[in-house]
Amino acid sequence: MPRAAVCLGSLVALLALFAPSAQGAGAPVPYDSSPDASVVAPNGEGPRYATVSDGRRTTILQIDQDGGEILRRETIEGFYGIPIVAADGTPGGISGDGSRLILVELRSFRFPRERSSFVVVDIRSDGRLRAQPPLTLRGDFSFDALSQNGLSLYLTEYATRDLNDYAVREYDFARQRLLPDPILVAHEVSPGEMRGLPTTRATSPDGRWEYTLYDGGGGRNDEAFIHTLDTERGISHCVDLAMVDGNQAWRVGLELTDDGGALNVTRGRETLAMLNTETFGLSEPHTPELTVEPEGGGGQSGLAVGAIAAGTTLLIGTALGLRRRRQAVTLPPAPERDRVST
Repeated sequence: MPRAAVCLGSLVALLALFAPSAQGAGAPVPYDSSPDASVVAPNGEGPRYATVSDGRRTTILQIDQDGGEILRRETIEGFYGIPIVAADGTPGGISGDGSRLILVELRSFRFPRERSSFVVVDIRSDGRLRAQPPLTLRGDFSFDALSQNGLSLYLTEYATRDLNDYAVREYDFARQRLLPDPILVAHEVSPGEMRGLPTTRATSPDGRWEYTLYDGGGGRNDEAFIHTLDTERGISHCVDLAMVDGNQAWRVGLELTDDGGALNVTRGRETLAMLNTETFGLSEPHTPELTVEPEGGGGQSGLAVGAIAAGTTLLIGTALGLRRRRQAVTLPPAPERDRVST
């Protein structure tokens, strides 16, 4: 099986001791959903969605954000939860246009598991919920991202017991099939270079762009990096963060500016770098400096405060990846193992 670039988003791989007791404990498994999480649309508007399960049935709750009133509910068979996309507990699973919600079956002890199950919940224009029959795939798959219009579901496939050995796949709802590997290919890298776990994520308000911080493997000499994913076009870039050691990535956050033109890499109140979301260029933040005029400056103002822009911004290092995922040819029928069974 060809491997897609490991820099593409994957679900958080945490030891089971970090997982809720409902998922069991023991062997390390990907932690990809939670019965306690809730999620809202990327723009922060509309209702909140959560799940409640007794292990056999799951109730999907649509909750008013202002008063906390339960607006609607839908009960399905099975043990499902809201997807978790990063180690800090960032939830996912809702499309940018608010029309579709993805739930993930919670894991048991087995890894890799033989089958993976997802539930697609269509959210109608009047707010009503319609849960489709479970989407079941042969193999171990976890949720990564959902396109802005909810028509493309990005998954990570685990074929071995190595948590860092996975492939990125796309399920196309229009064709109702899992597309062949690889669908997203980064720039040429040496084996194992693009490794690591997602520690945090930021999403554009329209839900089209996903920005995920990876720890680069978490070793002392590993650099963290940002993976950007255009969920509509299937195009990605990887941007190295030379100023962030992999083992310190958990202390770093990502914050989009109000206009969406830049992504700030932060540590506490400090901004370490700024990513241009159009060019993917990485630069140091501009630091205002105070200058004090000598007394008796003869017509000059006594105090001048200004921001000094030192000419051209310093590019720290941008590793641009990618190019289009699949060729413009008629795709052959999906292999038997990739067909959907319900």
